[in-house]
Amino acid sequence: TACATNRATGIWFEEQLTPDVAETVLYFYRPASSEAPSKYSSRIYVSGHLIGELDHGGYFVHRVPPGRYRVSLSEKEDSDDLWLITPGGASYFIKWDYVATLFWKGST
Repeated sequence: TACATNRATGIWFEEQLTPDVAETVLYFYRPASSEAPSKYSSRIYVSGHLIGELDHGGYFVHRVPPGRYRVSLSEKEDSDDLWLITPGGASYFIKWDYVATLFWKGST
């Protein structure tokens, strides 16, 4: 399983793992982006536990037993969190992408 030191910066995946019925394999990928400042990296949490950090253009793999999980960029629950119900023997590929948001505050 992954831990806080699980960190990959390469863009090349190794051969896909074949999970057995007692686990689900989660692949986390973050594409390289010219829009996203390189100083930002994303910590990935599963049900409030830090499992790794995604650099731009990086990926890592995490295994979990079948169950229900909250995947997020924060320890605390947020409305943007991803909820997964993972069956045994399955693989999920999760693309975490940078989205630039422009806020405009006008006055009248």
